[in-house]
Amino acid sequence: MPLLVTVSDAAPRSVPGMAPTACRVSGLDGDVVVYRDRWGVPHAQAETSHDAFWAQGFVQAEDRLG
Repeated sequence: MPLLVTVSDAAPRSVPGMAPTACRVSGLDGDVVVYRDRWGVPHAQAETSHDAFWAQGFVQAEDRLG
């Protein structure tokens, strides 16, 4: 089962109190890394387009919670 890793660099999280985390997610083809730069802009690294679109949805959902 692939691993999703969310890492926060210098930027504050969109969701208050959401700490950097790693979790297992079913349905991904490989590892996905999501992080925010010092301006809060999200960046995603994925091996397949399916995983990249999943990461995009994850980031959008995270932003909507904040």
